[in-house]
Amino acid sequence: SSDTAKAASAFSGNTNNRIFTFTVTPDASLQLNTFKFTTTGNYTVGAGNDVANFKIWSSITNSFATATLGGTNSSPATAGVQTMSGLAINMSQLTYFWITMDVGTSPTCNNTLQVSPTSNPVTDMIVASATSTMPSAFSGGGLQTFKPKVTSSDFGSVTSGSAQSYSITGASSYTWTRAAVTGITPSSSSCSSSCGTSITETLTNTTTTAISVMYIITPTTSSCSGSAFTYMVSVNPINTATCPSIPAAPTAPTCGKLQNPASTGSFVDNTDYGFCGTSFSITQSLNGAANTRIFVLSGQTLNITGINGGNGFPKVYVMPGGTLNASYDINDGDIYVYGTLNHTGTGLQGPAKLFVAPGGTYNAGTITGLSANVVNEGTMVTTAFNNWSSGSICLHNSGCFQTGTITSLDMANGFITNSGSVGYLYISQTSCPSGNGDYTNTSGLKICSGATGPCTKFASATVKYSCSPGSANCAGAIALPIVLNFFKTTISTEGTIAKWGTNSQWNSDYFVIERSRNGIDWEQVTKVPAKNGMHSYNEFSITDPNPFDGDNYYRLNEVDKDGSINTYAVDYVYHENSFNGLSIFPNPNKGDLNVNIFGFSSAYKFQLTDIRRVVVLENVLVPGLNKLETLNLASGIYFAKLKVGPDYFVKKLIITK
Repeated sequence: SSDTAKAASAFSGNTNNRIFTFTVTPDASLQLNTFKFTTTGNYTVGAGNDVANFKIWSSITNSFATATLGGTNSSPATAGVQTMSGLAINMSQLTYFWITMDVGTSPTCNNTLQVSPTSNPVTDMIVASATSTMPSAFSGGGLQTFKPKVTSSDFGSVTSGSAQSYSITGASSYTWTRAAVTGITPSSSSCSSSCGTSITETLTNTTTTAISVMYIITPTTSSCSGSAFTYMVSVNPINTATCPSIPAAPTAPTCGKLQNPASTGSFVDNTDYGFCGTSFSITQSLNGAANTRIFVLSGQTLNITGINGGNGFPKVYVMPGGTLNASYDINDGDIYVYGTLNHTGTGLQGPAKLFVAPGGTYNAGTITGLSANVVNEGTMVTTAFNNWSSGSICLHNSGCFQTGTITSLDMANGFITNSGSVGYLYISQTSCPSGNGDYTNTSGLKICSGATGPCTKFASATVKYSCSPGSANCAGAIALPIVLNFFKTTISTEGTIAKWGTNSQWNSDYFVIERSRNGIDWEQVTKVPAKNGMHSYNEFSITDPNPFDGDNYYRLNEVDKDGSINTYAVDYVYHENSFNGLSIFPNPNKGDLNVNIFGFSSAYKFQLTDIRRVVVLENVLVPGLNKLETLNLASGIYFAKLKVGPDYFVKKLIITK
């Protein structure tokens, strides 16, 4: 039947492992009070060992899911006769019975247990008021092999920049590898010796969204060594701030409809201000007003000495073709630059907000104090940028910031970009910038640095060291790599299909697709020419006709025209092989699994793994037909693996309930 006991792996902490089945057909209504059975094997007993207890279950249908617990032996004995007493199980018709065990918390790897009837199975069934014999069918039980679970959990999470504390149980030592993932630093890592029993690696997420990374862990120093499993950890970003959008330039009233402010005095609430002519100067500070806007139209130049708070700060709009000369420290109010802002003050401080739109330009000398929030989709040029303690500069939608030096950056994630966007930073100084904070929390920032590098303050931004602009246009000076939209691999009848898309490419020469069995050792599959173009979306696709049997990791690299290589993404697929000496059926499977091995003469290790590569069933099978049970497994996709020498032969199995 589908619910009989079969050979299986007994993992630590598992409950109700079915180890023996039998049926009873009474001639009259009876009550089972005691049942005895015989165990063999080298198992140990106790909650912290192999067997924690034995239980007996019964049902009038041949389905363990409908069974009722009849009794528990909480003090099991080692190999020999086991007694289940004090049962009082009523039997008025054909009744199905199961003997189960709970596995202890620390079983000894490869210890075994098997169950059979005693020498006198019928007399060992003690019943009340027995009036006749009880024909019984004993199905026996398959060999149970004890295995410790070599994992404490399958998933976890950690904050970017914080050390992990993932502990391994069931092995005294192990090795592990972690493949590169875009947005995570270090890009990849591994431990091959003295790894202890925990992973404490610190990972940094340089994006604004959580990223999952996968560790492949292999126990090395126990009799159960060699069975790899995976651990997924979600790395949460430090700063999830995103850049706000800069609105399109508003429709400005004609100059005749604008109030002409006095050079001194106060603004009026709910009023648009501007002037006719080509130039106007405000030589003294003006008091602010609520809901007030100042417009500088195309062809006009406005010179402002200062604006005070009053009832509110006016919003200043420098329209395309207009110029604002600000000779004061910008400490409050919103300034929208669609034209040109020449700032000769030394402060750019909060709660002021500065928006430099596409086509807009901000020019300044030395900024010695910054705490404002800046959104730059145009061009910002300064001589020096010092003493940055708070606020942020959003460089996205190809916004560019150029400066001679940056010193004393004492905040984390000062430069940010939105997901899928890109910003550019040029720093001409030949030494690495100073300060206590990292310069960015996103890989969308592209940096051209005059330093020879590497500079740790740039975190995981894409950096060109020993870089020189060559012109006043900072964005045109930077050799820009790609902006990746996606990278995905899938299985087809032709092999593995790898597809990826880019939102932007500049100075790229070609892509390289690589594959690996283990995520560490890589070999080239093919090269694909790049398609350069700013803000130009392109998709690419290749087919690998010769994937490995089993695990396949694929990596996307981009090579610039100067020969520098950037790794952008890693993806994973699992391929079955066409080995004809292994068959599994039925498939899809609902409980009884037949594994047929032919063409070999000895026993081989068999494993069933889930899609995360965690071993859920393991046994040693012999040539011919082997019967296993999958009732305890959840519906999903699994992989049946037969180990022959150094090779694994793999078949995909679908389990349905």
